Amino acid sequence: MVMPDLREPSRASCRSQDLSKSTAFPQRFTLTLRYELSFSSRREWEKAVTKFSRLMLAAFLPASLVGCGVVTPKMQMFSSDEREQGIEENRIINHIKCEIREGVRNALDHFSKDAGATGKSVDWLRNWGAKVTLELTVNEKSSFKPGVTFITPFNPREAFSFGLGVNLETEATRKELVSFSYSFRDLLQEPVNTNCVAEGGVGINSNLHIGQFILSKTLIAAVPGTIPGSSVSDERFPFSAFNYEATFVVTYGGSATPSWDLIRLSANQNGDLLAAARTSTQYVSLTLAEVVNSDERGVPAALDPRAVALHDATIIGQSVARALQNITLR
Repeated sequence: MVMPDLREPSRASCRSQDLSKSTAFPQRFTLTLRYELSFSSRREWEKAVTKFSRLMLAAFLPASLVGCGVVTPKMQMFSSDEREQGIEENRIINHIKCEIREGVRNALDHFSKDAGATGKSVDWLRNWGAKVTLELTVNEKSSFKPGVTFITPFNPREAFSFGLGVNLETEATRKELVSFSYSFRDLLQEPVNTNCVAEGGVGINSNLHIGQFILSKTLIAAVPGTIPGSSVSDERFPFSAFNYEATFVVTYGGSATPSWDLIRLSANQNGDLLAAARTSTQYVSLTLAEVVNSDERGVPAALDPRAVALHDATIIGQSVARALQNITLR
């Protein structure tokens, strides 16, 4: 398409057409079409541009919105292997397990009497366990917001304008949650592995500092008098439970806004015409407490009911807070 020649009085027409095709079948053939359009007035040019824009939008819109808010999102956006998500979750869970195991082992070694530690014993930690909840969420949004303004000029200084707009938004959320428990007594039977964090790990695969969290809580328990009623001779555990949370949110997206500004018509002058965004959330909640079924073998560790209630309340509170945050952002 070439710019119109307003001096030429002829109507819009097809100037030339070139077609070449090889005669041998089934060999390849080529087809070349070339059009040059001319218009008798700027009004016809504007109408042609408007029609062309509508055709382009009709072709581009379905391709841009499919898979972004109108279908169930993939947990692994750039992977076609259905097993990839299971492999990733297995990596995350073993990473969390490793940090818990080595954190407990380090705390026991740090405050052991053999290491010359003073204060209260923290051997009660051997009878404890951890309840872990891992929540992975993917949210996809897309929007289509075309706008057109019709302009009727009265004179060089005055004009009447009338704007029309359409708003189409889609959103899809996928959430996966897994919960499991560990007994510290069982974890301590596993081999030592001080390298829990994979090289270059980011997000939930990075250092979660769970070991530091466990060490700080055992320090509070080891210092006499910090918790009311505690003493050096008191071997009972001073806590009913303690909880740890970590959340990682990654958001990325893009937009496209072709715009036109003609004499009697302007389009998409404000805002984004097409926009899409994807948010990936990784959340882990960890509750440590006494294991009440330590005598039973071959069954998952069951924590003190008070700790289970604390863990469940934390999960519910986190979900409610995120929902309220989304409402506020909208």
